[in-house]
Amino acid sequence: MGARIAVGVVLLVAGVAKLCQPAWPATAAAFGAPSWLVPALPWGEVVLGALLVSGVGLPWTALVAAGLLSAFALAVGVRLRRGDAVPCGCFGETSPQPVGRDTVLRNVLLVMLALQAAADGGQHDGFGSVLLGVAGGLAFVAESRARSGARR
Repeated sequence: MGARIAVGVVLLVAGVAKLCQPAWPATAAAFGAPSWLVPALPWGEVVLGALLVSGVGLPWTALVAAGLLSAFALAVGVRLRRGDAVPCGCFGETSPQPVGRDTVLRNVLLVMLALQAAADGGQHDGFGSVLLGVAGGLAFVAESRARSGARR
């Protein structure tokens, strides 16, 4: 349960941060996101994050999250390979720094957590798992903000 909540919290924060930033579509376009994906991505992250936190649709929601996070890691890897110094905008305006290996590593770790959540299927429900999941998700967000030099 902690794994699905951690991934869910990260997706919720990422989606809401993008929705709250009017400049996010321009950041996404600079990153190379397809134009059809730009308005849908934040809402998809919010919905998927909420489903994970609530435990609805397991293990499928966790597998979708793993796929989405794998796609993010791959997209960042392509940018790094090309030497593109573009911001990911992963957490809206709080992530203005260019993507780096740490961005890939963060996404790979989140993929692993999502796969663990899919395998677990919500079998380990308990208050301790909820606290661990929320703390873990917020730690991922805080670490990303600290590396990017976010001021907020």
